[in-house]
Amino acid sequence: MWKPDLAVERLESVQRVGRPIQSPHLAWTVDSWGVLLLILLGLAVRLRGLVVPARGLWIDEAFSVWLAELPPLQAVQVIASIDQHPPLYALLLHLWLTVGDDPWWVRLPSVLVGTATIPVAARLARTVAGRRAGLIAGALFAFSPVLVRYAQEARMYALVVLGTALMALFLVRAVDQPERRDCWLGLGLSALLLLYTHNITLFLVLSAAVFLLWRAGSQPRIRRPMLVTTGGVMLAWLPWVPALVHQSAGVIQRFWITMPGPAEIADTLRDLVDAFPPTAVSIAGLSVPVGRLGPFLLLPFALLALAGERRWRRRPAGFFLVIFAGPLLMDLGLSLWRPIFEERVLLYTVVGILLLVALGIAAPRRGIWSGILLGAVLALYLGSLETYNREFAKERWQDVAAYVAGHAQAGDLILFNATWTQLPFDYYYRRDQGPWLVEHGLPVDLFDRGLLEPPMLESDVPTVARLTASVDHAWLILSHDWYNDPRHLIRPAMRALFQREEVHEFGNILLIRYQR
Repeated sequence: MWKPDLAVERLESVQRVGRPIQSPHLAWTVDSWGVLLLILLGLAVRLRGLVVPARGLWIDEAFSVWLAELPPLQAVQVIASIDQHPPLYALLLHLWLTVGDDPWWVRLPSVLVGTATIPVAARLARTVAGRRAGLIAGALFAFSPVLVRYAQEARMYALVVLGTALMALFLVRAVDQPERRDCWLGLGLSALLLLYTHNITLFLVLSAAVFLLWRAGSQPRIRRPMLVTTGGVMLAWLPWVPALVHQSAGVIQRFWITMPGPAEIADTLRDLVDAFPPTAVSIAGLSVPVGRLGPFLLLPFALLALAGERRWRRRPAGFFLVIFAGPLLMDLGLSLWRPIFEERVLLYTVVGILLLVALGIAAPRRGIWSGILLGAVLALYLGSLETYNREFAKERWQDVAAYVAGHAQAGDLILFNATWTQLPFDYYYRRDQGPWLVEHGLPVDLFDRGLLEPPMLESDVPTVARLTASVDHAWLILSHDWYNDPRHLIRPAMRALFQREEVHEFGNILLIRYQR
């Protein structure tokens, strides 16, 4: 049975200083002000650079907006047939976009959800290891570079992180106080939130179920509410299972993530603990390159996590290990068959990682060492956030759309080598109020084959001549051709039909204008 956090905090404080501890009300007030400060700082960090010229909406974010603008029932049908995710985020975004669809407004829900994760993580760590651990966890979640990065994206990842923290908190409380129905209800609802937000969280829910079964062996009181909660979650999730099977078949057939090797695994794990580490540091006025030391950042974080698990072994720190290790191993094992091992897919494991690190920092008996360790980690995080704010850029669809809007004529033909790249282009083009265009995708128009990412085949080459037969000039946008036109069939086909081409580069996007 896990001891209540207040009793443990009192006991540890008396052992540590040998004198009575201050009033619980005063301690709660100080703790609350600390968490509030972390919430405000975390919000400020996430709002900084929310919309800058180098970070316009990229393909996936534009896809989120496109789905959210559909009628809800149609959005669910489209998601089930061509996407790889459940529909909850798109439905919530649909409600949000009734106010507007500017880039900053589209991303604001992720900012707010990411900020809301800070107090949940602080409360979770406090429940396990006391107030100091709670504040340390809040600080880590407030400034984690990878959490800040995905809290600035119009996708479902910030919601997955919040759902993971909520599920962990309710699970800890449910096992500690199995007679409280509200804890089991919260556990079931947070599990459903995860399952209807991202399919990969099935690994996490399964890990939690295994953890509950293990605890039920020594705590018979949790068996009945565990079975009721598990049964309720399964019944509520059952309607989505056919869509999950269909989506999974599509991922198995063709997916963009490649097979991870040792270097890719190390880089992914490094990004989960500290994305965007500085490539150089200034020492005595000299710039010292440290980019190659990035993978070695795993070592101190691993040592802190192990210290946290060892220090609090008799309490629910083991579940944090399950949050991190269980889904990670499942994902890696499945990637040997169909690669899905990628940072954003594994983002929810950051909850387990940071909580274990927070417990490790809080483990020393003397608070000064905890302060030194926390200061070192936060200094690293602040340096990484500065690198992120200075260097990180996304696809430049707003620049492509602005150029076409300023140079195209009404009725011009524009072709897209990857059909879904039409979505970010259209998102910005309608803002620029450019002339009316005739738009077509290659090899087919948007989702005409019932696929999100159909590849260009030899049999599709005649489509290029058919689409351009009646025009004297045409525009072509090439993006992600390594995946959708891996044999590079489109440009030779266009060159055979037109005499001249003008190429304009916008980062990794090519805009080409052809003339007869």
